Order: sequence, then C-alpha cells, then structure tokens
Amino acid sequence: MFSRIASKFIKLVPRFLKNPVKRRLEFILFSGGSAKLGDYADYVFHGPNFSLPDHGGKKVVTIHDLSVFRFPEYHPKDRVKFMSSEVPKALEAADAIIVISEFTRNELLEYYPWAESKISVVPNGVSKPRQLDFTSKDSRCLRKLSLNRNKFFLCVSTIEPRKNLSLLVDAYLNLPSEFREEFPLVLVGGNGWKSTELIEKINSAMSRGVRYLGYVDQCVLESLYKSARTFVFPSLYEGFGLPAIEAMAYGLPVVCARSTAVSEVCGGDAMEFSGDSVSELTASLSLLCVDDELIARMSRASFERARKYSWERCCKETALVYRSAMEG
Repeated sequence: MFSRIASKFIKLVPRFLKNPVKRRLEFILFSGGSAKLGDYADYVFHGPNFSLPDHGGKKVVTIHDLSVFRFPEYHPKDRVKFMSSEVPKALEAADAIIVISEFTRNELLEYYPWAESKISVVPNGVSKPRQLDFTSKDSRCLRKLSLNRNKFFLCVSTIEPRKNLSLLVDAYLNLPSEFREEFPLVLVGGNGWKSTELIEKINSAMSRGVRYLGYVDQCVLESLYKSARTFVFPSLYEGFGLPAIEAMAYGLPVVCARSTAVSEVCGGDAMEFSGDSVSELTASLSLLCVDDELIARMSRASFERARKYSWERCCKETALVYRSAMEG
C-alpha cells in the first residue's frame, strides 16, 4: 500500500510545492532512507512508515495505526519487537507526526499523550475509477470467473487473522442455501501472516458459495468493483480502511465492522456490525440479498462519501506539514 501512496505523491506533489521543497520530497521518496544523510541537514526527511533514520535536519513520520500495540497477537514477534522500539524513538525525534485518521490520532494519544502538539491528521486519498461504465471487457472478465453482475459479495483483503475473514466465512455460510447459490462470496487478496488455517477454512467452504481468487491484477479488480452487489470489510482493526473507500468510489454499498477507523472514513454511510458477531453480519448480508432499494440508497451515499477523499487533498495537507516542520 505504501508504494502506491508514494507513487501518488510523485505525480501530484509538483502542483503544490515550490521547487526547493519538491527537490527535498523527491530525495525522500527516491532514496527510501537508504542514502547517507550527512549532507542533507537542510532537507526534510519523511519516514512514511512508522520509523525514522538518523538525520540532522527536520523530520516527519507517518503513523498508520497502532495495531502492534493493541493486538500484538496479530503480528509476528519480530515485527512487534521492532515497532515497540522504533515507534517511540520516531515520535520523539520527529518535528511533525502525520496520522491518517482521527481514530489513529486518538489511539496514539492514549499511548503517547506528550506528542499531541506534533500531530496532524492527513487522511489518505482514493483513486478515482478510470471508468465507471460497465464495458464488454468487464463482461468478459465476469464470464471468465463464472460470476454475474450484481450477484456476488466482494471482499478485498490480505488473508490474515486481523482481517476477520474467518467470521466472514462463518456468517456467509449461515445464509440460506438459495442466497448462497445466487450470491457467491468472492475473496480477493494475497496471503499474509498466519494465513494457513484461514486458507484451509476458505478452501473447505468453496463448495458452498465461497470463491477465493487470490491476488488479481488491477484490471480484474476494477471489473469486480464495478460488478459486485456489496463490498464486505470485516476487519477488526484498521487505521484507515483504504479498500472500503475505494469500493465506495465505485458506488458499492459497504458492510464493515464498527469501532475502527473504517467507521470514521465511511462516515455513517456503511452498514455496520459488531466485529465479533456472526449473527449480525449474517443478518446484514441476508438483508442485502433481497433489498434492492437499500442497495440503491447505499450506492448513492457511497459515491458522495468517496468524493470527500482525494490524493490532491492528501498532498496539499502533507505539504503544509512539511512547511510547518521547516518553519518550526
């Protein structure tokens, strides 16, 4: 995800930054922090992923979420150990701290209240769909996958415990067989940490309406976003929830677990359920199988909600943080 965000900055930031600041940003993005920094004390260094190198100049760090602190059981021990050491050091060293949601800001302040004056909330953007119209190419893609337009649930997620896919499969399998026959559950995403048991569970449900496509290229993903009936994102913890707002950009109704940043990002326009309740999610999916008017209302709301997020806005607000760090 972070490489995708960096590529957006490379394309967009020249619109908002004067050349000297742009050159600093280009150094940051292209060096990846691996260059020797001794000659760049007058440059701002932005660590976009929780940590900072030794640097004599101004420093900005982005904190995406605090899942390693809240749910260390969802991460490898080496990652927890590294983050537990690096995040406090980065927060102390940083001249400015970017978080991607108010949710993450509040989480961060619970652990590090002394950092409040450094924090700025800069939400991620959402890429506008290249085309919303359903095309013959999309139709061919669905035929190849044996799917019908508006007749499947879609979930795009890394296959790992934090994403709560086990509960999603359980909730889906509780639907009546006639619903599952009409509306398959399509799972898209690569394998993550501790995915073996999840993959086994998904595979065992394949005969009952679950479809696991693994990682798919962007063209296929776009066709799926254009064609799904509903997007389901049951993750137990997110600092933002980019897949949910990306789905909204295509007008997809979204079902998500409440009490994470996804609730904030979706702004009340998603259908929410308790992240530990199989029955609540089953009830939501069942309703969305039959209520076309609800689907239409949620689709309109999703379009409007997604318009509030853009990479242009993200770049502008990030540039303001850089300037603030330079002037501080």
